[in-house]
Amino acid sequence: PFVDIFFYEQNQTHLWTLLNPDKPFQTKYIFPLILRPLGYLWVPAPRKPKRLIKFDPFVECKTNFWNHRTESYQKPVTVQCNRLKDIYPFVEPNKKKEWIEILKINNTIIHTVVFTL
Repeated sequence: PFVDIFFYEQNQTHLWTLLNPDKPFQTKYIFPLILRPLGYLWVPAPRKPKRLIKFDPFVECKTNFWNHRTESYQKPVTVQCNRLKDIYPFVEPNKKKEWIEILKINNTIIHTVVFTL
């Protein structure tokens, strides 16, 4: 996993990166930030990331065009996430009264995080 950091500007309702000002995001999907697990760390993250991504991250798994390990371009690849669930840990969302994220690999629960809505 990786974390991208961007400089941004915002107004009352939207936020946009300085590199891509023509694609603003609604701030209500970002703030207030919540802590989410990233490996062994807990890092501040957008409140509703599914509203910011143009594909369903629980159905389609996509690589990025930028390889952070080599700092170079790579051809993006898309596969169905269910083909990878026995190999890699995945978060399974469960939205009821609160948002529950369950990190699993091969039906074994690694941890569970509960967010109040």
